[in-house]
Amino acid sequence: MFKTKVKTPRRSAFTASSLLIASVALASCGSSALSASSSGKSTGSGSSSSPSQSVSPKSIVLASYTKTLGAKSFDVNLVESISIAGHASENVSLSGSESVGSGSPVAEFVTTLPAPLNGKVDAILVGGTEYIGAPPTLSAALPPGIKWLSINVKQVATSFLGSNAANPLSGATADPASILSFVKNLSGGGLTKVATATIDGVPTTEYSGSLNVAGILAKSASTTALAKLESVLGTKPIPIEVWVDSSGLLRQMTMSMSLSGPGLPTSAQATVAIQLNLSNFGVAVNVTPPPASETMPISKALG
Repeated sequence: MFKTKVKTPRRSAFTASSLLIASVALASCGSSALSASSSGKSTGSGSSSSPSQSVSPKSIVLASYTKTLGAKSFDVNLVESISIAGHASENVSLSGSESVGSGSPVAEFVTTLPAPLNGKVDAILVGGTEYIGAPPTLSAALPPGIKWLSINVKQVATSFLGSNAANPLSGATADPASILSFVKNLSGGGLTKVATATIDGVPTTEYSGSLNVAGILAKSASTTALAKLESVLGTKPIPIEVWVDSSGLLRQMTMSMSLSGPGLPTSAQATVAIQLNLSNFGVAVNVTPPPASETMPISKALG
């Protein structure tokens, strides 16, 4: 039987391990998280789109989460920026479309990778499996005809987090939309209205607050999973900003977290910034998995 082990430069392996930690700990798109540069930029003060002032900011944001998922599908742009002491900041970005209305999420993205794996690769999420197009730098090390590396999303999440579906980190390794569920863990009383801003040409209202990390960790399926998460995340609140439009849809969300828990060596400690942008709500998403003959489990490829 053909066996292969993809070998990457030391710098590449360093980057990959850091990104994996960020993705599992945060929810990032296959890392899941998305376009080489997020198109959602705040452009000063715009016309107000805030709901009634009698409604609390937290209620507004929680309602926007429900309504956004109710749209069933949308275009996604996400950028993860990883900063590690002694190394230049690196970005992993992804753009595409996702459907969340039929049980298991379905998505199709183009992912932009940092050096030394420079380039863009396709990513498909369907049936609980993520398929990643083999980057040109790795293709030569794969068996003939193999064009995709597959990842069992649930298996990866469960191995790190346990099997509790209530944990918003579960399944977040490949599903960008799962990042939205973090708003359900907003710290009580700490969310405030900041200002109005235009995101992707749409007037929105910005809200700022923090995530209750202890609440997220408490949803881990086991004490072992809890210990793993605490060792990576620590327990400090995570700053979060959310932009909601006049129809109650969530247009942009940013988070910044320090991966500097006691379980990480100094060389792996990092700051991770995530920006998620949503648009084109209700877009049709039609995804077909690649032929089995062209796929290979990433675990086999990495030996």
